[in-house]
Amino acid sequence: MELSRQGRTIALRPQALKLLAVLLARPGELVSRDDLQRALWGDDTFVDFEQGLNHAVRELRAALGDAAESPRFVQTLPRRGYRFIAPVEQLIHRETAPSTVAALTSPAQHPPPPITNRWPLWTAGTAALVAGVVIAMFTLRSEGTSPPYGSLAVRPFTSPADPALGPGLANAISSRLGGQHSVSIRGSDRGATHVLEGDIAAAGSEIVVNARLRESDTGRAVWSERVAVRADRLFSVEDVIAEQVVSSLRLRLAAAEQERLRRRYTANSQAYVEYLRGRAELAKYTPEGTREAIAAFESALRRDPQYVLARAGLAMAAADMYLRFSAPNEVDRWGERAEEEARATLALDSDLAEAHLARAAVARKREFDWQETVSAGRRALQLNPNLEQAHFFVAAAYYHHGYMEEAVIEMEKGRQLHGVDQIEPIRIEALVALFSGSFAPARARLEEVSRLSSQAIGDTYLALAYFYSGSADRAVKMLETLSSHRSASTSARASAALAGVLAASGRSDAARAHIQRVLQGSYRDHHVAYSLGAAYTQLGQTDEADRWLRTAVDTGFPCLPFFERDPLLEPLRRRAQFADLLAYIRARREVSLSATRR
Repeated sequence: MELSRQGRTIALRPQALKLLAVLLARPGELVSRDDLQRALWGDDTFVDFEQGLNHAVRELRAALGDAAESPRFVQTLPRRGYRFIAPVEQLIHRETAPSTVAALTSPAQHPPPPITNRWPLWTAGTAALVAGVVIAMFTLRSEGTSPPYGSLAVRPFTSPADPALGPGLANAISSRLGGQHSVSIRGSDRGATHVLEGDIAAAGSEIVVNARLRESDTGRAVWSERVAVRADRLFSVEDVIAEQVVSSLRLRLAAAEQERLRRRYTANSQAYVEYLRGRAELAKYTPEGTREAIAAFESALRRDPQYVLARAGLAMAAADMYLRFSAPNEVDRWGERAEEEARATLALDSDLAEAHLARAAVARKREFDWQETVSAGRRALQLNPNLEQAHFFVAAAYYHHGYMEEAVIEMEKGRQLHGVDQIEPIRIEALVALFSGSFAPARARLEEVSRLSSQAIGDTYLALAYFYSGSADRAVKMLETLSSHRSASTSARASAALAGVLAASGRSDAARAHIQRVLQGSYRDHHVAYSLGAAYTQLGQTDEADRWLRTAVDTGFPCLPFFERDPLLEPLRRRAQFADLLAYIRARREVSLSATRR
């Protein structure tokens, strides 16, 4: 869906566009706030609705040049809802009936005559808004998330002889095509106009790849080809398939896109195979898969030290090791390795989307530098709009600041690409719910994350969700297990969270013992600091609580909604100093505001 004025696109975030579409569907009618909540967010998405709706209305009015005090388009009915008050006329486009266009004018103006020639391609539900002394046309075009030429689902190729090779080749083709702005790349068929699939088999000294491109809805074959290459020329298959897809879909590429499409990042076939294997292993979200990915990327780089994609993969894998999977004696080594590899990747190619994605991964997982996370993530998306992980990194910056609506919007942008990462969007949904005080929904989402990945991904949060939902014994049992986890971050976060749960349960001595264990450990981040602050709050040590909570804010967690709603902080809320703490959080959030909400 897109809003434009006289051919110029007006930037609007998804919720503001949805709001406009809902109001246009019922012109002149009151649309209640409850109806808008269901339409914009659904019943199973958990955000600060009041803040989110008010923000969407302000953004829509700004785009339309409207004002709340003297509305021409959107009228507020206090405590009830909103009404679209401009006249709306249904126009039928002659060349593309049954598609419709809704033209609307300022109440003081008359609608222009229908324009019947040389309209852009419209879909059902398209609306044009007309207003002003000199007619200024707005166009709301509903195109889903697909660019002008459609969207392509790239399925993992089947490869019985080497199970990692098929998904790896599909991922590499997706990345190659992802740098083209004229097509959206997806990891599943949902919402795709075309599907690319195939299989890989060995035939003597050759590798045979059968690739097929078909229409998603009809199944009609668009293109198919059997590509047989020597084993040491496997990387040429990616070239052939990518160029054939571009040709078959008749994509128009800019010069820079053509260069990226044809660029080959290594001439070493074995390095290429190892890179494909590393990508497939990294997507598993397990310590074993991450270590296998590192081994594969390192093997690729031994064969070709200039292989920038393998270097980017290694940076991202090292960042995962630091945050999620490394033992206490490995933490510093993996953190330093992640930073070194990210720098080396950018030095090799500063115009590569994956290089900026690697930088965003390190900023998000190692440094907790949210401004840099957003900056690097946005740059990666400029170069390749089909990188779902860049959206997920930006979403993390938002929910750590307590901007839950923005986090959900970014998460949905990434999820709509339907890439290989199916776990992170569920995890983001869960944390948005948890930090918004919606504990039962958070519990359900985190249980799903736990089933799909390793303990290090979300089980500490799941234990807290159990506690907040009234299952304290279950929470204690889970946190006791996690506090002995091999992962330094999981162990530290679980021990700090356990201290707060024990203190709230009246087990003060046990809580203090876990606090000391955390303070003697080697890993400490903003979540650890926050949990220590919550534990000290429950122990009645308010000065220590305030100190650790401010440390959490300073080191990456100015999440205002959670500070306001976490039951563990309730004793502190009754004290005057809590108002000072909230003011401090607001001030710290404001420092990052321009970087994290643009």
